[in-house]
Amino acid sequence: MKKTVKTEFMSKAKVEVFSYHNDSIMDSSNRYTADIIAYNDAHDLAILKLESPTPIKYTAPLLPEKEIKNLRLFMDICVSGCSMAHEPFCNYGQLTFLTEDIENKKYFMCNAGSYFGNSGGALFLQETGELIGVPSRLTGQQLGFGVDMVLFMGFSAHTSRLYEFLREQHLEFLYNPDKTYAQALLDREESEKKSLIELQVQAEKDLQRK
Repeated sequence: MKKTVKTEFMSKAKVEVFSYHNDSIMDSSNRYTADIIAYNDAHDLAILKLESPTPIKYTAPLLPEKEIKNLRLFMDICVSGCSMAHEPFCNYGQLTFLTEDIENKKYFMCNAGSYFGNSGGALFLQETGELIGVPSRLTGQQLGFGVDMVLFMGFSAHTSRLYEFLREQHLEFLYNPDKTYAQALLDREESEKKSLIELQVQAEKDLQRK
């Protein structure tokens, strides 16, 4: 009896980081190779680890989980990315729906024009610069043989899903200073061993039923 075994291959990714003069004029960009250390197809999210000799100077903090309940309609947000291979730029708007459920997943809706997929950007609170979501869907309307994209109805993965993903992958150190990357690796290894044992036990039960 033949059995299909799925094998995962996580290739290297390329990440470009831009530097600015006087916070206004791009003076350089550096491209880094990155390892994909975690991903989830259902969430359409991934975590990359840059192969960089020096720390990245500027990073956006993730909105604290306890602050999610304080998000309100019409809060000012911005979506920053590199749409159509342009250097980074921002689109500004507001949160227009806080808990959109699509295919049993929670999203924010905002009216800042942004194409998901080719922008490489994220959703930020304008006042604090905190990361609150990752753009992933747009509304489309069928017109003849084509689809008209409604750019002011964009959807981003909800902050709660970002925390869910990080916990599933044992990467709490990215938002919890009491955790470490070394401990994350140990926790993930232990979780993988536990899952393997559970699979083996289930396989033995299936054989016994036959």
